[in-house]
Parts: sequence; C-alpha cells; structure tokens
Amino acid sequence: MVTRQHKTLKVTIYNWDKFTHNHFMGQIEIDLSELQMDQRYKTWYRLQHSDHLKGKDKKKELGSLRLKVQCHEERILDTQFYTPFVEFMLNVVDDKRPEGCAVLTALEEVMTMDRNSVAHALVRFYLAHGSVLPLLDVLTLREINSTSKPATLFRGNSLASKSFDQFMKIVALPYLHATIAPVIDAIYTEKKLCELDTEQLRQSNKSSAGKVVESSVALLGEYTKLMMDSVFSSVDQCPGLLRMALRQLWARVAERFTGAEHANVPYLAVSGFLFLRFFVPAVLSPKLFALREEHPDQRTERTLKLLAKVMQNASNLQEEDGGKGAVSMHPMNCVMPESVARVKTFIQSLVQIDQKEVSAERGVKDGGYIHHLILCKGFLWKRNTSTASGGSLQYRKRYFELSNIALTYSQNEKQVGDVKSYPVQWIKVTEKMDEGAFHRKHMLQVVIVPTPGMPNAPPQTALHLQASDVNEQNRWVSAIRKACLTNRDMIPVYHPGAFKNGKWTCCRTPASQEPGCSQCHRGITMGDWRDPLDPDLDAQILFSQFLKGRQSLIKKYSPDDGSGSSTRGSSSSPTPSSGATSLGHDDELGGASAAAGDGGVGDKQCRDLLGLVDELKWYHEQCSSSA
Repeated sequence: MVTRQHKTLKVTIYNWDKFTHNHFMGQIEIDLSELQMDQRYKTWYRLQHSDHLKGKDKKKELGSLRLKVQCHEERILDTQFYTPFVEFMLNVVDDKRPEGCAVLTALEEVMTMDRNSVAHALVRFYLAHGSVLPLLDVLTLREINSTSKPATLFRGNSLASKSFDQFMKIVALPYLHATIAPVIDAIYTEKKLCELDTEQLRQSNKSSAGKVVESSVALLGEYTKLMMDSVFSSVDQCPGLLRMALRQLWARVAERFTGAEHANVPYLAVSGFLFLRFFVPAVLSPKLFALREEHPDQRTERTLKLLAKVMQNASNLQEEDGGKGAVSMHPMNCVMPESVARVKTFIQSLVQIDQKEVSAERGVKDGGYIHHLILCKGFLWKRNTSTASGGSLQYRKRYFELSNIALTYSQNEKQVGDVKSYPVQWIKVTEKMDEGAFHRKHMLQVVIVPTPGMPNAPPQTALHLQASDVNEQNRWVSAIRKACLTNRDMIPVYHPGAFKNGKWTCCRTPASQEPGCSQCHRGITMGDWRDPLDPDLDAQILFSQFLKGRQSLIKKYSPDDGSGSSTRGSSSSPTPSSGATSLGHDDELGGASAAAGDGGVGDKQCRDLLGLVDELKWYHEQCSSSA
C-alpha cells in the first residue's frame, strides 16, 4: 500500500497458505522521496515488526543465528562427455612414477572448495571406477616422501589425510557401527558418573572425591575393556578394501623409514588413521558418525571424552600418560601396557591380507552403498489409514529403519511382532505435507508402488508419518530420497494435502485418483557420507575445480603467454574420444603439445589435462547455448 501523501511505500511479507490463514513474516517501508524517477535500485531491507504489534512485543528479541554457507551449482553432462577426462584421471593414479602425482598436486594448488569437499569427490570418483587404492597410494606416497620426521607424518590436514578420512567414512561406517555402537549405547543409557580429575570433583562439592575417582577408574576400565575387546576381535569384520589400504600404507611407510629406531612408525601411521581419525572421533562425537541421534548430556560427554583419551594413548603406543595437561589420566596407566600390545597385534592382523582376496568393486554394491547399510532409524508417528476420524487415536508410534535395501517398521526396536518391510525400489514419492492436511506439523508421505506382476505383493499405499521436529523431518525425507536415487518410474507430481470429505485439501480436486498438483523434489537432499556414488557428478566437480584454476595452470605449464583467449571454432566439434592432444583448434594450448617433453612427464600430464578441461568447457558451452 502507498500512504495518502504518496511518499512511503509499505510492503508486507506473508507466507502464503491457500486454505488457512497466511503467516506474517515482516514488513518494510520505503521512502519514495529518496528515490529518483527512471532509475533502478538494488538494495536490501531488513524485515520489521508489524504496526499492529504492541510495544512490548516489538522489543522482544528471539536471538540471532549466524551461518556460513557455501553453495556449489554444477551442470552435469551425459556420461559419454566425461569419458576422456575419466580415462585420463584413472591413468594418472596408475602411473607409479613420481611425476604421476603432478595432476593431483595441481588440483590441490588450484582448488577453490575446502579440502574435505574435494577429498570427498576424489574418493567417490575413484571408488566408483574401482581405482581408490591407487589414488590413496599416490597421495600417501607423495606425503611420505616429503616428510623427514616420522613424528609429523600425516599430522596435517593435507589432501592425502583428508582423502583417507573420507575413504574410511564411506567404506567402513557399517563396520564402525557394528564395532563400537553397543558400548556407546551402554554409556548413553547408564549415564554413570565417571570423573578422574579430583580438582573438578572438589569444585563440584564432592566430599568423597577419592571414592568417586576409585569407582570411576573401575568404570572406565570396564568401558575400555568392552571397547577394546570389540575392536580387537573385529579383524574379519573390517572391510577388505580398508584392510588393503592400510596394508598399502604400512608397506610404504616401512620402505621410507627403516632401522630399529623406526620400528613403530608403520604402526603409528596405521593407528593414526584408523584410531585417531576414525574410532576416537566417533567416540567423542557419536552423532557426527550417526551412532546416535542426539548429542550426549554433560555426564555422558565426560565419560566419552575419558574413554577417547585412553584409546588415543593406546593408539599412540603410549604405555604411560605423562602429559602435563593430563595428570587426571594417570590412574589409567595400569591398563596401558596391555592395550598398547593389543593395538600392535591388531594392526599386524589387519595388514596381513592378500590383494587377490579383495576387489575394489566388491566394496561397493547396491547402487553405490555398502551392502545393507542403515541410512536412518528411529521412532515416527504413523497415521492409521483404516479409520476416518481425525482424532489422535489414528496415530501409532512405530520404530522405522531405512537401509539401502528396504524401509521397515515395527512396534519397537527389537522388531518383534508385526513387522512390515517395503523394498526401496517400490518407493516412488517422498515429500513433506501441508500442515493443514491433518492439522499436524512435520508430516511426510511415502508412496509405495509394488512392482507389477510380483506375486503376493501388497496394494499401492501411502505412509503418512509425523516427525518430532523439522530437523527429523528433513533427515528422514533426505535419507529416503537418497535410497531411491536410482529408482525408475518415479512419480513426478504429488498432493501435499490429504483427500478428505470428497476432495483434496491442497487443490480441492474431487477425484481421489487425480494426479498430484505439486512437483516432486526427489533431487533435493542433504549431503552425507552415505550418499550413493554418482561418478558423473564427482567427475564434474573435479573438472570444475580445474576449470576455475585454468589460468593458473596455463601460466605454469603452457609456454604461451597465458592470456587465456580460446578461439575454438564452431566447426571444430570434438568427439568424446578426441583426447587431450588431438583437439585440432587454435588456442593458447596450441604449442603446448609440441613442447610436451620439455618439463618431464608431470608437465606433459598437466598440459594434457588443460586440453581435456578445454574440451569439457566447450561441451558445456554447447549444451548451454542449445538449452
């Protein structure tokens, strides 16, 4: 609206709802006298409270939240366009000469994404193509050769360290859960006091600090034994792909650091990844590794921290904790010699594996997931569709478990009694629902369509589920969508409302079988280690990183002036198999191939890489112009 004086423009923002009242979001006022006619302005206005609010309500502050968000948008081409680039990247890691690292070194120099994201894409890309072991070998070998002091080996956040981290999380998360989850669950459930620091106990007015420490030593020793027993007996459960990577790492470190004084260095290299970067962080932050849905309370957190410290000391092969800042851990020194010896025995058993027993492809099954991986689990309220009334008796609390194989629900976690399971291939829609559909918040629907012609298959059905909050709702929607990523014949539209009283609450259509009125959002998910592998996406991410660093690479590896002016003609359309050295067009790389031998194999590889980057860049331009 504009005031009578025509000097102030007031804009009110509502969250529109078709059938219920709109929700007020805020309003702004624009002083028109400050604006010039026929001139465009681009600015931001802070949303203000409504004029109708009372003075006390206007002053009410709900707090603030500061977010740091990165958004990456990629256009993914058809698979055949990436073939030359993929073959080139696979050949790079198969080349065991020192120059074989040049392309990955270049990636680390020019990448604009954070190391975790680049490492995640690298590992997934090579894992999907069955070459993750050569990748890890090339990366770790480069760091081993450049490290002179064993004490600093893999202690930084290099691309090699981050890639090994991501590799463990992708291929060994089920192993982690099977190994340490029972102990973590026990600590969460029991909530027993465990404190070794007498100073903290005195500050908490604990008159019997000595007795508390004594009981805590016994309790922590019990948890340590349970945890270590579970880990040390898990050699056969450890994924073969991870064992091969650790064996490969062990051998490279042993070759580099010889002599009796370096006898423990291979053990420390392996334990540094497996324990210090995998087991110990999972104990410290169970929610981060999907071991628990909730953060620990203060008492549980302290117990986990002490347990993690014992595991850390054992993995560092420390038989005594003599650190100045860890005096409170001295009572646990009695268990350290045995733990250290068992760590070394465990590592020896892990790395004793024949490469013939393991294939890289065997580690990845079922559309990119490790076999039977639990993606999400917990209690949801399920709406009983057999009754017509809208009362609370329609909803039953059920335990749901989603794996890469099926969505299952039952009355409790033990899955006894009436258990129903639907293969993920049957799931055709996973969407949020309008709040007005059943007058409940945080609702989602899962449409199940059994495979036609399957004997004894249930009829098509829709599960209407209620989560406890918006975070849980998002988590379930995202997880189910990921499990169905490779499903065919997905339904493109859905009804966000419910069919009640002879019509849909969302669009008022009277036909119950009417196609949906809203577009499905099957591709919108939250990033997670357990995402299905998507080789084209990861190839695109790697290409885009090289593309953004293209000018830097040209200056370093091209004998030209690096002006970056490419003049690819429209008639020189490359084919997917054209390769890097047969582009046949006049650009800044024209003389690069001729001088390929001037800087060694590594420089030639980087010049070939630039040719492939140009080729893919041209494909993207063609696709954009024809879109």
